Amino acid sequence: MAAAKPTLIFAASMQRSASTWLFNVARVLLSSQEALAEKFSSGWIGDLDKMPMKPVMLVKVHDFHPKIIDQASFIFYSFRDVRDVLASMYRQFGQEPTLDAASSAIENHECWLRYAGFVMKYEDMAANKLVIVQSLAEKLGIKEYEATKVVEEVDGLKKTNSDSAKYDTTNLYHKGHITDGRHGSWEGILNKDLEKKIVDKHYDWFKRYGYVD
Repeated sequence: MAAAKPTLIFAASMQRSASTWLFNVARVLLSSQEALAEKFSSGWIGDLDKMPMKPVMLVKVHDFHPKIIDQASFIFYSFRDVRDVLASMYRQFGQEPTLDAASSAIENHECWLRYAGFVMKYEDMAANKLVIVQSLAEKLGIKEYEATKVVEEVDGLKKTNSDSAKYDTTNLYHKGHITDGRHGSWEGILNKDLEKKIVDKHYDWFKRYGYVD
């Protein structure tokens, strides 16, 4: 008899949008449930073949792919002002900000948005983490938890200090993972001409989320 397929929960996101924080909130919420003891695993999609096959699996991913939609039991998603995303990518990985990169991130965003059962705006998380924890827990059907303790545990997670490891395989944090959490951190990194081109091209997107007046 074939083994039952696992319940796959995808932590999808725009890059550099507190997605690893949100992934860990879900990981802590799910792994702390008595009913899921020894029945839960989690990790990055690139390590899926190394993850223990469990009845419930939480998988972090950035790039949209239709196959994920076919496999997913639930998808949650996070995003951020794409200008701050570009600035953070530059600070963390040295990736030069471009109009194409901004457009790609927004196109990816629109794809995920059609399927996400929960969406977190980065700036809302920065304003009130407890509300995010409570809202995600409700969507995941989790009732036994303490939001304050979840936030404390996730915020207290250690980032890898290893120069050889790309990221911690449990919490998925990179070395120096958090670079600048401010909204508007793109100022001084994106030149004014590029910033104007990005906003002009995607003005409706920026307007929709209150990123421009």
